[in-house]
Amino acid sequence: MGELAALLQKLTSTLRRIAALEEQKTEVLIKGSVDELGALLNAQQPLIMQTGNLERQRIELLTSLGIGKEDMARIARYPAPGDETELAQAYLALKDAVKELRRLGDLNGRVLQARIDTKNHLLKILGAGIEPTTYAR
Repeated sequence: MGELAALLQKLTSTLRRIAALEEQKTEVLIKGSVDELGALLNAQQPLIMQTGNLERQRIELLTSLGIGKEDMARIARYPAPGDETELAQAYLALKDAVKELRRLGDLNGRVLQARIDTKNHLLKILGAGIEPTTYAR
């Protein structure tokens, strides 16, 4: 159980580092700096790959321990004293990190969509909007 808790803590730490970059990305998306955005994406890439590797390790370890999704939910809700308490805390911290990352991803998606909508609106006002070509005889 201690090995699993340590793995969950490492995964949580990596996700929090990605979330910190997502927060920076929000500011960059608002400013519209393509160079800064590229640098942030490059910084995120190895963290995303590391997360994938940690997730594979987590699944393999859970399988080897015979722990299913329902078991993790039970441990998180009703941890037994000792290793399960540490595991429950690590699991709940991971869930919080995933929730925060999802919130930031959604926020950045909305910021990006607002920028796209604004540019399309301006192009339409200027008569350069993306309209399907209509052919007449």
